[in-house]
Amino acid sequence: MEPTPEPTPEPVAKIVSSIEEINTLTASDDYVKLGADIDLGTSSIKTKCAMRLDLNGHTLSGGGSTVIEAMYNLTVVDTGTTKGTIKNVNTSTSYGIKFAVKDAVLTIDGAKVEAMSQAIMLSGTGSILHLKDSVINGNSYAVNLSNGTINIENTVINDDSEYKGYALSVANGTAVINSGIFNYNGNMSSITFSGSSEITINGGTFKNSVSKRGAINTVKGFSELLQ
Repeated sequence: MEPTPEPTPEPVAKIVSSIEEINTLTASDDYVKLGADIDLGTSSIKTKCAMRLDLNGHTLSGGGSTVIEAMYNLTVVDTGTTKGTIKNVNTSTSYGIKFAVKDAVLTIDGAKVEAMSQAIMLSGTGSILHLKDSVINGNSYAVNLSNGTINIENTVINDDSEYKGYALSVANGTAVINSGIFNYNGNMSSITFSGSSEITINGGTFKNSVSKRGAINTVKGFSELLQ
């Protein structure tokens, strides 16, 4: 009789509850869970490995150029009883998550990302952004994507009237929108596409109750497919 294989042990998260503990993270810390709200001040987290970050119902905030600069694959989830948040309060050009890694994957699943400038900026050639069951708010762009691919499912973008940026901007990229709510509270459009972009919309609600520019805008140079 063949021996019964041993079950694969569940991964163990490293709990961090302060900026000092975040600063001790190493390249072997690939599963990190927040144990408390953490304010980074003007510093940021620059990832050292492919990481799974569980916000665990807490807020990771900062006021610098970015809260997280992902250098490898990054998955942000939340297993807390309330939706945890990554938030940048800097009103200058800044980011909640900055992702400029070639051929890498950023996943936001069940979390909230907010910024008074750009919530998520993805610019790595061949990179992929997955948004699922999340809330994304930005004051110039909620999601600003170029030269990559974005897949969106059941995500609300700009759910707060305080945030007046484009819900989604795609330049020379690919977007597949399966479901979600895309709000725009400023004087432009909810989503905008430019350059050589391919957009597939299978579902979703697109709102622009303020401006006369409409909910969906294609700008000069847009040359590909809108389905």
